[in-house]
Amino acid sequence: MKPAYILIPLLATTASVGYFFHWRSAQVTQHRASVLVVDEYAGRDGKKEAEADAAAGKLVILEYGLYLPWDAERREVALKKFGVEYRPLAGCMVTEPLTKYVAAYNGVMEPKIASRFGPDVFDTANREGLALLESRWSKREANSESSVSR
Repeated sequence: MKPAYILIPLLATTASVGYFFHWRSAQVTQHRASVLVVDEYAGRDGKKEAEADAAAGKLVILEYGLYLPWDAERREVALKKFGVEYRPLAGCMVTEPLTKYVAAYNGVMEPKIASRFGPDVFDTANREGLALLESRWSKREANSESSVSR
């Protein structure tokens, strides 16, 4: 048997395996680089930003987490009745810099809002938002029942 019949397939196999492992290591490096995320709230001073917003007359409460069914109505009541904007920043996936930023911001803003409108301002917005949602649901149910009976 000629040595070329053994040597050529052996070299081709070795080159293919070597290229595969080189390619695979490059893919892992690219994947790791794409996973690195920069948090936009890292290094931000929530207390300082809240004081600047309050000085400008903006009353804002920052939020994150899962939404309540009556969140839209609660925000509507808070904005129309008290001039307080509820600003959602994230859902249930949060980072530590975000939670620290929100805690610092709301730590300044909540006492300012409570001193202006009373300590139960947030409970009032929550209760009235829920009542508004229930009234909208009852109107919707009444409309759907009247359209079904026609």
